[in-house]
Amino acid sequence: MATFYSWRDRSRVLIVSSDGVLQHQIASRVKEWYLDATCCCTMDEALHVLTRGDVFLIFCADRLVDGDVGDLLGVAGLARPGARVVVTVPAGREPDFGPHARAKRSRVYHVLRAPCRVTEIDDLLVQVLREENGVTSPATT
Repeated sequence: MATFYSWRDRSRVLIVSSDGVLQHQIASRVKEWYLDATCCCTMDEALHVLTRGDVFLIFCADRLVDGDVGDLLGVAGLARPGARVVVTVPAGREPDFGPHARAKRSRVYHVLRAPCRVTEIDDLLVQVLREENGVTSPATT
């Protein structure tokens, strides 16, 4: 039998981007799902949040002021085990994973093109929350 965890037990979502509009867009959708969104702009700030160990989902821009998503993937283990990393990248550009791109790309849960549609964010949140709660098939009505 799968253990059910309340969403409040794993409610922290980290959003790392210097794009304030994107941060607001993702954070507003996250909060609609009654999850706690923490926004920051730098790797240093992200590292501070990750050390608390309660982050289960990370949205991260592929390029940051003081690093890139590859750096974040290197410290993502500080988050809760199994935390998912979603990379945000401007439309028309491929994500920049830096050195060892293939290995880093394999640890990315999803790539989200910015600007994002609300439905894309919601669909992604539904998928992650279902996986978090051990639901593997669509609900039947």
